[in-house]
Amino acid sequence: MNQVTVKNIKEISIALMMTLLLTVIICYVRPELLLPVAMLPFITTIYRYGFSALYGVSILYGVIAGILTSIILKQDMTINIFMFVAASLILCACGFFTKNIHRTVNNRRMKSVWLNIVTATVCSSLAFVGLYYVSMSMNYALISIQSIIYLEVYMLLSVLFSAYQYPILILTKRSPFLSSKERSKLLND
Repeated sequence: MNQVTVKNIKEISIALMMTLLLTVIICYVRPELLLPVAMLPFITTIYRYGFSALYGVSILYGVIAGILTSIILKQDMTINIFMFVAASLILCACGFFTKNIHRTVNNRRMKSVWLNIVTATVCSSLAFVGLYYVSMSMNYALISIQSIIYLEVYMLLSVLFSAYQYPILILTKRSPFLSSKERSKLLND
């Protein structure tokens, strides 16, 4: 493996560990906010690397978090694993917009960045509302409308702030979503 791959794996594992730690902490503090809010550290990683790089990590997070929460909260393990895998894949689906976000951030077209991020947030929030109704039909209380609102506001504010103020938090130097011309311009900066 080359240096860039090792660095990417380190960043993704740090985000995964922070997300799992936050999951355990929220289990003890407010379990009704658990599902979407626990995945906050994962958001910038999703916008940096996209869906194709993180869907396996999302499934791994869902399985581990489902097992941990079922042990801590003494709930059914299969339902927990299903809900966490579904929620992490919904959040990871925002990575489908990564290519457009990287290109518009690189070209400094901030209105297009705003549009792409808002579109990704709205799509994920609609999917989370669907997951909320599925969880209510199964009488499952680890997701609430309040937690979905927290997640979506955080997604909008954090990603837009980083896109406007610190684009390097979203845009990696060797981004696979940029053309070689755009990438060489980025590397020479």
